Amino acid sequence: MLNEVWGELKSTMPQSDFENLKTEQTEWIKMKKQNFAERPKEPASERATGMDYLAFETKARTYYLIENYLD
Repeated sequence: MLNEVWGELKSTMPQSDFENLKTEQTEWIKMKKQNFAERPKEPASERATGMDYLAFETKARTYYLIENYLD
């Protein structure tokens, strides 16, 4: 879903605004990866919560983009 939203934004936003958002998105991805990397190494059953974290963050970002950038 995030990729769909991203494609829609790219085709509808002015290029300069999209480039600014793209920079913001790159920073968000770095932060998400860093936060995940900082999670303690745990047994596989516990690492599943880390995957839940990634899914939750991606879902939250998708809704943020929809609510703030799509009409």
